[in-house]
Parts: sequence; C-alpha cells; structure tokens
Amino acid sequence: QVLNVIASPEVNSLLRFGKEGEHYTMDNGMYNRTVTPDEANKLGLDNFSWVITRKDASNLSNLPEVTEMFEYKFKTSQPMRDKIAVFKATNRPQWDKYSTDIEKARDETFWGIITGKLGIDAFDKFVSQYQQLGGKAVDEEANSLYSAQEEEYAKYDKWYEENITPYK
Repeated sequence: QVLNVIASPEVNSLLRFGKEGEHYTMDNGMYNRTVTPDEANKLGLDNFSWVITRKDASNLSNLPEVTEMFEYKFKTSQPMRDKIAVFKATNRPQWDKYSTDIEKARDETFWGIITGKLGIDAFDKFVSQYQQLGGKAVDEEANSLYSAQEEEYAKYDKWYEENITPYK
C-alpha cells in the first residue's frame, strides 16, 4: 500500500518536485523547478526516487518525448522477445548422470587446497580424476549443446540484422 501511494502521480510529484507554486511551476504539462538543485537537495526532493521510478507519463522528470520512446520500445520489443534464443539447455543427461561425483571431487579438491590440507598439485590430479568421473561425456555433451546454440544464435542474429533498425 505504501508503494502504491508513493507511485501515485500526486505523491510521486510531491516527493520529486515539492509543492506546486512554491518549488515548481507547470508549463504545458512540464514540471519546471523554481528552486536550485542545492535547495531541492536540502528539502529532500527526489530522495525517494530509489524506491520507485515510473516509466510512463508519471515519471515526471521525463519529457513527453522520453515517455513516447518508452512506449515505442515496449511495443517494438515484444516481437524480438518472441525470437530471442534461450542459451541454456535443461535436458543434459550426461551432466545429470555425472555431476554429483564431479562436484564432490571438485569441492574436496578446491577446499583442500584453500585450507592447506592439499597441495596446489591436487588440482592437476583433479583434472585427470574429472575425466574418470565422466567429465569426457559431460564435455562432449556441453560442446554439442554449445554448437547447436551457436547455430541458433547465428539464425537469430541474421533475423535481427534484417528486421531491426537500431535507434540512432
């Protein structure tokens, strides 16, 4: 409820600009401060902008052009969100099969080195142990997924270059 009140245009305006006629004037729908930045700081104006920043017409420090850009960005970004490739595979049977043993050996090695119970050469032993614990299959699976996702990204990048005009 507090955030809803703070986010309301009236309270947001009061917290950011102060009292109309005393700390700001309205000119063609625009807020124009009549106090200096130092005076605004002493009054605590804009102290609560960290709590909530609106991205619409109630973000009073934005010019109408900026608000229009936010609206345009929202409208035009949806088709891109529908095309973006997700670069994380959840189907990783080799990792699922071997990860418990690999992570245990990794943690024992790293913590052993950090605490001084193992020498730094324990890391080299872990590398060969990793292969024996299924690391080769895990690496092959990861490389295969990476290659597939790299191809997917190339297709997305081609689509993006053909269909999206960057803001300049």
